[in-house]
Amino acid sequence: MAHPVVTATLSVQGISTEVVVTDTQRLWLNGILFGTPVAQGAYNDSSHLTESDDTNDIAIRNVKWVSANQAEVDSILLSAYGPALYGEDQFGGTRDNSNPVVVDLPLSQTVCQFHVNLTSDQPVAINGARFYAYDGITDTSPYKGITFYAAEAGQTNSWVAANGSSQALVCSTQASSVSHDWFIAVSASPTAQGDHQGKIKFIYTYA
Repeated sequence: MAHPVVTATLSVQGISTEVVVTDTQRLWLNGILFGTPVAQGAYNDSSHLTESDDTNDIAIRNVKWVSANQAEVDSILLSAYGPALYGEDQFGGTRDNSNPVVVDLPLSQTVCQFHVNLTSDQPVAINGARFYAYDGITDTSPYKGITFYAAEAGQTNSWVAANGSSQALVCSTQASSVSHDWFIAVSASPTAQGDHQGKIKFIYTYA
């Protein structure tokens, strides 16, 4: 029997639709607006996707660490409600975070920034799935200058400090199928001044 062909897709959940992420795009975790800083000890008030040159900002759903088992999530409105605090994304949806909602973990799928989808040409079971941030060079090296948290929707009861592969968020094992989905939220806080850049990674094995 031929080996399965598995295709992985990472999307971000925009205000009104999902957007597939390319290798060259960048995720921003910012203050109240795109490009604004987050104070040391505070957490992201907005999340954005841009091209590699930081153009074509798309405001995506934001999740903010509040406590070990709570998060602040957006109030998401349709553009028919008029201008919102974060403006309008290219898909016509608007975000109003003037009345954010604090929720308990585990989170619902709809509030998370990331959607990971694996498809295959024959059924496979997925195990060993993990998600983490790193310095962009060595998987075991944490994303420096940042406290980084991650949580999987429907699974994680407390935030995981998933910074470096040894501290990865362990994601759900999934039974044999031709399609698998994980929804993941992230939040970060700077521990030092300046711009901080790193990468995120989702790894898995299949059988």
